[in-house]
Amino acid sequence: MAPLVLFCGAALFRWVITPNHNLAEDPFELIEAGKHLLQTGEYRVPSIGAADMVVHQRIPSWPVGLPLALAGVFSVFGAEEEVARLFTIFSSSYDLFLQVTIFY
Repeated sequence: MAPLVLFCGAALFRWVITPNHNLAEDPFELIEAGKHLLQTGEYRVPSIGAADMVVHQRIPSWPVGLPLALAGVFSVFGAEEEVARLFTIFSSSYDLFLQVTIFY
């Protein structure tokens, strides 16, 4: 019962405090990397801020884990930003549960 309460509490907390817009370019890049991975099979992220105002793709500097998971979720539920937000809320709440389990 306690793990379920911990998971639900963490998910509710994330739902309440998570803004409904991106505060940095990292969430945008991760979501777009997941979409691009699903569509083409290539792991690239958009490079924002080019002088020619065209979105260029570049090889990212972080591991493929989250964008690959997002691509899988997008293939099942559709490539929407809300789907990505719900997935990150779920995965971070589950991560908290795993950390507490390891700690105890």
